[in-house]
Amino acid sequence: MSHYVTYFLYAIVGIWVYRLLAYYFDSGASRKVKKGK
Repeated sequence: MSHYVTYFLYAIVGIWVYRLLAYYFDSGASRKVKKGK
């Protein structure tokens, strides 16, 4: 049972890290586009 909990926590952390990185890069790209214009 402990293994399932560990995998579940890893999945949650992985999803949040991916979302934060995607949001960070997306905001950075939009800023670059605005500066270009």
